[in-house]
Amino acid sequence: MFCVKCGTKLADDANFCNKCGTKVNKIEDAQEKEKRKHKNSNEQAIVVNASPEQEIVAEVNNNKVAKKDIPVEDMVTYLDKAKKLEVRKYSLQNALNNIRAKIQENKIQSVSSKLYGFSFKDAIVKAFEIAKYTAIIVACIAFAYQLLFVNDTNFWLKVIMGVTCLFIFTGGFWEAVIFGIKWGAIVGGSVFAIAFVVCFVIFIVSMIRTKKAQKSQDDSVMQENLNKAERVKKLQKQEAGLIKELKETERVLGKVYGLDVIYKKYRDLVSVTTIQEYFESGRCSSLYGYTGAYNIYENEVRQNTIISRLEDILVSLDQIKQGQYALFLAIQEGNRMTQEILSNSYDTLSATKESVAQNKIAAENSKMTAENTEILMYCEAFRK
Repeated sequence: MFCVKCGTKLADDANFCNKCGTKVNKIEDAQEKEKRKHKNSNEQAIVVNASPEQEIVAEVNNNKVAKKDIPVEDMVTYLDKAKKLEVRKYSLQNALNNIRAKIQENKIQSVSSKLYGFSFKDAIVKAFEIAKYTAIIVACIAFAYQLLFVNDTNFWLKVIMGVTCLFIFTGGFWEAVIFGIKWGAIVGGSVFAIAFVVCFVIFIVSMIRTKKAQKSQDDSVMQENLNKAERVKKLQKQEAGLIKELKETERVLGKVYGLDVIYKKYRDLVSVTTIQEYFESGRCSSLYGYTGAYNIYENEVRQNTIISRLEDILVSLDQIKQGQYALFLAIQEGNRMTQEILSNSYDTLSATKESVAQNKIAAENSKMTAENTEILMYCEAFRK
């Protein structure tokens, strides 16, 4: 660089000429200016032709507020805090859904089915009906035998009496009156009496058995409903506890994300876990730029190298084991936590296991509270 007045050669960082004292006007080299212009033109062209994912990365990079990149070790620690809360949130949501399904299963819906049985009146009517028709059949057979084979009455008279018997169903009575044969009526009456008594006893016994069965069934249904009501009460208590823990987890997670370390699009279990894996494996050392975590993530999503939707991941969990191993482990841990929560919750339904289960739930809640406190302290320290 040279003085514009006297031409003396100056140092690159000089503000005044050391010979004539003229103030130095620093003018950018034309070549450097051209290079910068060319670079800006290329960047604008890239943004114009970029995909939606690239535009988001560009927006993140361009909107950075003079913030130095966080050291890799600190970034891994931050992402680990966020991932821990995301895994817990995932497990609590799953457990809550299962508890609610269990509550629905135990809603009181059992209704005792009405068993068919005979009343005292039914027993008399049914016994009379059966005895009547039994006596009629026996009397008709006896009458027909006497009329056709024993009595010497004129053939046409036999026919008339037979038809009369058929229509009025009182063969034994007419036989006794017209032909003086008393045993036909006696047989009919005896059969009626015997059939009536037998049928009546059978129906009365059936009525008693039916009432006993109905009472037993009603008692069973009532007890089942009482048990369901007790189970629902305990499950609703567990549900309330899970809702409280979930809200607290979401609150603490909001504090972590509120530090504004990562862009809002990437604030979920899949993104946080995947980006943490990039840093831990040495694939990147920054969130921003061409080689940054955001750009790598978007490229891999676009190329279907990784799966970004949790719903799709859960369907094909085994398939992500190789490509997204850290996420696979995180989901496995979340599932384990879900099963542990459900196991403790369901154990409270058993009288013999309830006390132990309650102690485990209390210990787990204390552990979550301690973790939340530690993460909140970390957030305060991070801000400073």
